[in-house]
Amino acid sequence: MKKLLLLFAVMFSMMGAWAQTEVIQTSTNVGSPEHVFELKNANGWVMAGTTGSTGTGTTPGKFAFFAGTVDGAFKVYSIDEAKWVSYTKKSSYPNGENFAVLIDSQTDAMEWNFAVVQRSGADVYQIAPYNTTGVAGKYWNYYNGTSATHNTIGLYQVGAASDAG
Repeated sequence: MKKLLLLFAVMFSMMGAWAQTEVIQTSTNVGSPEHVFELKNANGWVMAGTTGSTGTGTTPGKFAFFAGTVDGAFKVYSIDEAKWVSYTKKSSYPNGENFAVLIDSQTDAMEWNFAVVQRSGADVYQIAPYNTTGVAGKYWNYYNGTSATHNTIGLYQVGAASDAG
């Protein structure tokens, strides 16, 4: 199984070495995805299939990526939950309050922009939803950081390239 260490826009200080960022390969078969990935931030916190953080050294969720309608767009599928990672599509988003939701319909699932940016000399992914006017100016981030009480993906204004941690 291939592992994808997507180092996304989670706002933490850097601890430890960066892992290599894998190239996203798309799957075409929802019932048996050809390429399976794990999502991990720079501090080693892995994302569960429910989009919550599970900490370090814990079992990560399994995800597959399916091609979107424009270059750089992907639909994200939680293999563990057999659901699509989505948001309610809007013209703009406030910080933190918009949480990722899991939905049944691939057709209705949000498309995500995965852009490779440089941070501390390493390539990392910066993930943003497409809104009604293009790529939203907000990025994936654990809501209020990683903890037992705040552990789902929300959106935040600072991207991976410029986040000071």
